Order: sequence, then structure tokens, then C-alpha cells
Amino acid sequence: MTIKLDNGTSINYEVYGTGKRLLILHGWGENIRTFDSVTTVLSRNFQLIIIDLPGFGQSSALPHPFTLDDYTSTVEKFLTALEINEVFILGHSFGGAIAVKLAIFSNKVKRLILEDSSGIRNKSLSIKFKIYVYKTLKLILSEKYREKLRRILGSSDYRSAGVLRSTLIKVVSEDLQSVVSKISIPTLLIWGRNDKETPMEQARIMKNEIKDSTLHIIEGVGHFPHLEKPEEFIKAVSEFLKD
Repeated sequence: MTIKLDNGTSINYEVYGTGKRLLILHGWGENIRTFDSVTTVLSRNFQLIIIDLPGFGQSSALPHPFTLDDYTSTVEKFLTALEINEVFILGHSFGGAIAVKLAIFSNKVKRLILEDSSGIRNKSLSIKFKIYVYKTLKLILSEKYREKLRRILGSSDYRSAGVLRSTLIKVVSEDLQSVVSKISIPTLLIWGRNDKETPMEQARIMKNEIKDSTLHIIEGVGHFPHLEKPEEFIKAVSEFLKD
């Protein structure tokens, strides 16, 4: 299904099951289909609403580079357009960062699930070194070679972002560590023990900052617990939302 919002954005979405509503937000470079492994079981107890975020899947392209606030506003408009006033939200990775902002600024969100969420931008030594190299060399390189350097030093997401590269830069430049403490609703953090993209350290920061939060660690998996251990993921989500 597709709905056109009052800001001109068209959102592709699917709805499964009945019951209390659970909005699912996918990660960067993903789409609705990434949650196929868990929708059948979860939809037995909840009404799942899964969307393609703008710029991904079958939703419309971005009219301009988006910030996290732009994405948050768009998802809020989507909920309003569907006349949804109460909803649980599950956000994975990049979708988790959007979910954090929604939980803070929208009174529609009643419970929050963050799966290996992005948003905490503490930089490792290797990342700090790459930034130092780039800032040093860009002073003496032409734009042509600066772009080549960005491709070499940038993450896999940066290299594959294409027309969304400016959006990615805006999104990853925002650190949510200073605002996650404003989340006041019950929150479940689901994290893969071996996640290299959003390491366990970031989960612990969120756990410490969000007052009413629980951390569920899934052993032996990385950044995609819903794909790697769907049964344990489903159990953790279901028990939290039924509680």
C-alpha cells in the first residue's frame, strides 16, 4: 500500500495481523522485506505496520537531503495520516535513531524497542585516525581526489549511499547521547553480542541513560538479531509488549 503525505512524500507500507499496533522501522539500506523472517509470528499477537523509509524500498525519493528530524517528522505525519494515536515502535539500527526521536517528541509512542540502534557516536581510535587523515589531506587535495579519499576512508554505507550520501552524512553527524535520557516510556534494548557496527558499548550507554529500560543481549549474533536468531528476537519482543 502507498500513502501520500502532506509534505509530498509517498510512503510504501504493509500491515499484518490485528491487535495493538507495532510500527517497524528498518535500518540504513534496508526495506520492508528485511523483517519477513519475523512478521508471520509477531502478527499473531500484534498489528504490524512496516514501512519503507523515504529514499528506500518503494517509498519516494528524498526531495532534499534529510536529517533525523526530517525522518522523524515524516514518520509522525504517516501516523497522523493513518489516524494512529497510540503505537509501539521497533527501530533497527538507523531506524532505531528515528525511533529514539519519536519516543522523545511524539506522545503517540507508548513503548519503544531499539534493536542494535544507531545514534551513539562515540568514535573508536581507528575512526578518529581516519578523520585526522582526511582533515589533513583535504587541505592539499582537489575536490576530485577528496572524493576518492572519502570513498577509501568511508564506511561501506558511505561508499554505497549514492544519491543518499548527503543524507547519510547529516544522519551520522547527529549524536543522540545527550537526549536519550529524555525517553520516559518503557524501552527494550535488543543487541547482538558480536555487533561490530553498533557495539555493545553503545547498548550499555543507552541502558544507563534511559531510566525505564531493559537490555536483552542475544549471544552469537551481530547487527541483525531478527535475521540471525529470529525465534529469540520474537520471544523478547512479545514478552516485552505483552507485559
